[in-house]
Amino acid sequence: DARATAEVLFAQVERYADLPKDVAGLDAFCSAVDPGRVDAEGKFVWKSGEAVFGFGNKHKGRALREVVAQDRGYISWMIDKGNFSADVIRICREALDGKFPAKKASA
Repeated sequence: DARATAEVLFAQVERYADLPKDVAGLDAFCSAVDPGRVDAEGKFVWKSGEAVFGFGNKHKGRALREVVAQDRGYISWMIDKGNFSADVIRICREALDGKFPAKKASA
């Protein structure tokens, strides 16, 4: 399986000239986060420079800062019982401590 995967990868790199040719470049290419997302999954997205919920019926479109102020239990649930990535859990933990994501200025 590993050999077959490597063969496919090498063929893709050869076929598509815009793909990076080194491991670091391929990692960056494959790990690129949509600039509209706060986290790689898009559970939080940027809206007017503020991290807002990008999923669910309960808080979608609401600012993380607002939900922390009004429904801390939901954030705690995300940390303890939800099935979220380590990145999302870190964002939630920091938000409960009063530290919210800050959007970096575009270059």
